[in-house]
Order: sequence, then structure tokens, then C-alpha cells
Amino acid sequence: MRLIATFFLGIGWRKKIFRKYFDSEENYTEFHKKAYRLLEAPTVDITRMLQDMIEEWLRVVVEEKRAASWWRDNWCGEHGNYTNATAGYVGNNKSTGIESNWRYMKRDTIGNAGCNKRISLRVFAPSLTQYISDYSKRHADKILLPTGAHRFPMLPTISTTMWGKVQKFDIMRLLLSVCTAGSKSVRRQWSTDLDQFHYADTEGKLYTDVVKEFREAGDRMHNPRSTLEAIIMPTDKMIKTLRRRFAEQDPKFEDYQSAVEIEANAFSDLFNNTDSFHVDYPQYSVDDVLDLMESFHHIKPLPIKSGDQVFLCTCCDAYQKYCCVESTALSLLYNLDFEVPDIARLQQIKEREKAELANPFNSKRLKEKKRKEDKEKEKKEKAAPTWKPHMPVFASCAPGSAADMATQKGKIPSRPVMQEAPPEPPTAVDPPTTSAEPERLVASGPEDPPARRPRSAKIVKPPKVLSGLLLY
Repeated sequence: MRLIATFFLGIGWRKKIFRKYFDSEENYTEFHKKAYRLLEAPTVDITRMLQDMIEEWLRVVVEEKRAASWWRDNWCGEHGNYTNATAGYVGNNKSTGIESNWRYMKRDTIGNAGCNKRISLRVFAPSLTQYISDYSKRHADKILLPTGAHRFPMLPTISTTMWGKVQKFDIMRLLLSVCTAGSKSVRRQWSTDLDQFHYADTEGKLYTDVVKEFREAGDRMHNPRSTLEAIIMPTDKMIKTLRRRFAEQDPKFEDYQSAVEIEANAFSDLFNNTDSFHVDYPQYSVDDVLDLMESFHHIKPLPIKSGDQVFLCTCCDAYQKYCCVESTALSLLYNLDFEVPDIARLQQIKEREKAELANPFNSKRLKEKKRKEDKEKEKKEKAAPTWKPHMPVFASCAPGSAADMATQKGKIPSRPVMQEAPPEPPTAVDPPTTSAEPERLVASGPEDPPARRPRSAKIVKPPKVLSGLLLY
């Protein structure tokens, strides 16, 4: 049974399923970083070696013995087949597509994709049969589309996104590539072939334009492809590291070459002699080995052309699609039948992808449609006025009470508000005199209500008449 990397690093990290085996949160986070980098191991031997090194790091360095035992029993050895190398080329070490199919199957048969509802077999079997039948018919119609987008690819195809990456391919990576396997004459000829490209002349140009100029000038790679056993090409991460290292200096191209050759020889020993790597490089820790693994790609020539590709890499894209930027960059130099796309060709490829997106069953189109709907819904929610409580305030009453609101609607008479009476104007007959009597207060409201009945007064009810009889 193949263990799935999605459950290990995706779901497991988000739900913190394995946090109980660790004593420290910091060690738990650092472990997941190392395990995530382990997924891109280029060979099975490197996978096993790194699994052992992670166990040693857990047990000795950070002293997480419970986590080390859990790691050894559940994710190493026969259970450690979740990397790119163990899945193989055009393999799958993730369960995204499988889980998606199960999700839609549960939705269409049971009625809810995320439920654990139990139904009888006599109800489930017919609904599952109907679902599989409808699903197969839909896929049969999609396969017959003229674009051929939903057919199983017999040969590796390069998408528009990958062509864009090939155009921006750093020529420094090609010039610093090392041929580590083969005879001395083969390695010497490889260096001679690379001397045809001058970095000063090619810096800042698109790689496809460099290849066109190389072909138009009549130049070619003199080393036969069959004699190249392996080529080690530095990654973008390695080039950025070297440029940061020589940022404050004025380096020459030979300085870059000498720095790359030392690391390239170590990577060659890691790739080809994994079992004895610790003997030759005892100073390398697990982080150093991971950095070395991510600094180079191992590229080998294909014995038979696979479409336009004549090289095969060990990067993540190559394991998934059987082609990548590095293999395409080398194939353009050795396969003269490999057409270098111009601007019109790239525009044609983009239009073809747009035609694929026009298919109503295309997942990209559905995701884009949902994204637009969410944006429009968000805009409407922002544009709609937000509700705010509004309480009218009147001068004759204090706001906020139900009695005051009823007063304004005319349900009950308003409460009288006592105000001071204005002073009377003085006359000639009676001059104004001061008095010790208090000032009179008058009511500004309606007339006073009638006097209340005293509590001791007896209430006399009128007699009731029922069928001509008087009842007291």
C-alpha cells in the first residue's frame, strides 16, 4: 500500500495529527520542514538515507525519542514510499485526484459529500452503478473533442507556462553545467561545446533567441548525445546563492565555475554512491544533504526520443510530466528538429488553451467561474448599505423607551412638562415688589386627568341579565 504524501504533510500538518508524538512545538515544525523537502528526493537510495538521517536527528540532536520511534515504525523502510523517486516517472504520490473522485461520488450517490451516512446496499448499489455509467459517458464525450485535451498523452507535451519558463531560462545554468560521467575526452568536449556560448553576449537575452542565433550561425554540439552519461546542472537556488556570495566582489566566470565544481562533485557522489556518502563526507548534516540535493539536477540522455525530448531530468516537473525546463533547454540544442516557437506560435498555443477552457467540464474553467462569482458577491456585499439602528429623539421625552415611542404615535397622552411661568410686566398702579412666596409652576401639557378612585371605595357592578333572570 502506498502511503500518500498529502495525508502526511497536508492534512497531517493542518490538523496537527502527529503533534502528540513531539514534546516541543519548535521541533515539530522543524521536522515537517525537513519531511516536506524530502518529497523531492531524486532516487530511492537518497530517500532511504535521508529518512535514516531524520530519525537520527530526532533521536540524538533534539532528543525526541517518541517521535523518532513513530517516524521509524510508520514512515520509513517499506512505509516510506511517498517521494517522487518511489512514485516513479508519471507516477502519483498524492491523493488529490482520488479524493476528489470519492467526494463527488458520495455527493451524487448519498447526497452529501462530507457525511458519514449509512445506507443499505440495495439502495447504494443501483445509485453507484448509475453514477459510474453517467461518469463514463461524460468522459467518452470529452475524449472525442477535437482539441484532444482530455486524452491520455502518449508523448510529453510542453504547456504555454513551461514555454514561458524556457524563454526565461538563465543561460548561466547551462554554462555552469558539469559532465561528471564518461571519459575525459567526453568531459573535455562538453566544456568546449559550452565555450561557444559567451555569457557576456547572451546575458539578458531570451533563451529561445539564443538557440535561434546558435542554429542560424551553423553551430552545433559536437559531443554525441549517446556519449553523455549524465549532466549535472545547477538549479536556480544554487545560482542565487552564488550571486549572493559574490555580491560584494567583482567575480569572474572562473570563480563561479570553481565554486560549482566542488559542490557538483559532492552531488555526483550523493547520486551515484549513496551508500558510501557518509564515509566520504562525514561533516554533512541532514540540512546540508537537503541543501545539496536542492542545488543540482541530474539529467541523462534518453536512448530513444520521446516526442521532441531527448533528455530526462530528476526534478519534480519531470517526474510528473516527463518533461521540464531543463530537459527542454538541452533538447533544443541536440534535437535540431525541435521547433523553437516564435511569437505567433506562442499565441497559437495560448488560443488552444483558451479553447480548452471553453469546455464546460474543464476544472480550470469551473474554478475561474467560481472565483469570479465570489468576487462579484464580495463587491455586492461591500456596496450594500450596512444596517444601523435609528432611534428618533424628541424634545418632550427622553429617547429609548417604549412609552416615549407610543407617545409620539398618539397612543397615550404625553407627560406634562413643568416650566417656569414668565414674570408679569410691572404696572404703574402696583409697582413690583419682592415677596418671599415661591414661584408658581404651570403645566404646559393638556388638562389634568380625573382624580383616581381611592383604594377603600367599593366597586358596585351592574346586575347581569341571563334568560330574563336577574343575578346578583
